Amino acid sequence: MARAWLSSVRAANLSAIETVMALSKTFRFGIVTAILLASVAVSRAQDPCESLDRRALVFSGGGIKGAFEAGAAYHLIVHRGCDFHDFSGISVGAINAAILAQALSSNHRETSHAALVVQAESLVNIWASLKSSRDIVKPRKLAGLRFAMFGTENFNDFSPLRRLLAANISINKLAAGRPLRIGLTCFWDGTYQEVAAARGDFSVPKSRFLDYLYASSVLPVMGRMPRFASRDQKPDTHRVAQFGDASLRHVIPVASYFVVCSGSECSRAKPAHEPLQQLFVIATSPYVRGSDLLPVPHSNYGRADTELITDGRKIMRRAIALMADTPFRTDLDSMLLANQWLAWREHSDSESALRARTESSSSATFAIATAFPLESYNREGLDSYAHSRPYRIGIVKPKEETADLADLLSFSPQMIHAQLLAGCLAANETMQSEFGLASLSTACADRFGNSRIQIAAIVRPR
Repeated sequence: MARAWLSSVRAANLSAIETVMALSKTFRFGIVTAILLASVAVSRAQDPCESLDRRALVFSGGGIKGAFEAGAAYHLIVHRGCDFHDFSGISVGAINAAILAQALSSNHRETSHAALVVQAESLVNIWASLKSSRDIVKPRKLAGLRFAMFGTENFNDFSPLRRLLAANISINKLAAGRPLRIGLTCFWDGTYQEVAAARGDFSVPKSRFLDYLYASSVLPVMGRMPRFASRDQKPDTHRVAQFGDASLRHVIPVASYFVVCSGSECSRAKPAHEPLQQLFVIATSPYVRGSDLLPVPHSNYGRADTELITDGRKIMRRAIALMADTPFRTDLDSMLLANQWLAWREHSDSESALRARTESSSSATFAIATAFPLESYNREGLDSYAHSRPYRIGIVKPKEETADLADLLSFSPQMIHAQLLAGCLAANETMQSEFGLASLSTACADRFGNSRIQIAAIVRPR
């Protein structure tokens, strides 16, 4: 699904640009752009959490950075009063999403938010209760030697993580909770796949849902990947494949929130999302749109007076970090580009509606729909694509890297508390910069500690 969406985005890029140029005179594109920018400026001063909009919360991955996500989610839910009606995640973000999605769903606004606050408190308490990495993973004896001599499949035993999931995530609560979607990678054919739980319906056998959740967090070789029947196989085959961490393919699971259309055929996520108006994403690495910058943490990679990395182990870590950073930026760039297209198309459709229904205006409307084949779930009806609108998007992200690749499985109490505080402050920064709201950094300090030394201990300088 995600790969098809990204391919469609790239394929439509050139035709979209050509169409915009052809229609610029008809729709006074410069004026339209100014109006859109003005509307964005107005929306910045509005609290997104006070509206009656339905909103989704999307988590990425990153091991110990899951505590950063927990702190960010806590700020949005508890300090800002945001209620979320839909959750998605990959890797450790899938676990965070599952814990929050257990909140009882209710049509009563205060009751719904109160239930989510309970789960947000539970989420940060679970993270704070971890005493060491052994609460998540145990190294296997002689794993390095076994790997070198016999090619053993995994270095570590993640049975503590399995016990943690079983103790804190209930299938019955998920059935009564909010829609949840988790991503994972089929290691055999390399496809990114998603499984979902929504309103009591599970896209995989209920008894194995926690196994899929666990699989989303297991990196190949680091842990033993669970085996499942390939979900895309033909009915007459019985192939069993390994499934592992979704970050092998996607780092931000946002593709399912857009619908790819070709003519009258549209490719939707299964099950389809319920109507949504807002999309909040918690990213665990610095992000600037259109930038390929991935800062080098000098304290770990080299001396401050040189840009050379000469330690082979550090070279390997840096190479892996760069490879992982590419899909992370692609996912966010594609999401923002798709949303911009929807915003421009919505305004163009509105302008066309004010005109007399001439042949030229009808042709222009058709050209717009052809050039922009993406739809969203922000519409009046699931079967009506005439009213598809852009999402109101908020991206929470750190200003600096909060963990090196070598630290991702270092679940020390000091690191966890620093990540919780960093996430809370990052979410506060987003609400200030993106939506023009007052700072609530003191609330983060009251909940997670006021020491900037905590963050200085984990943040690497540019």
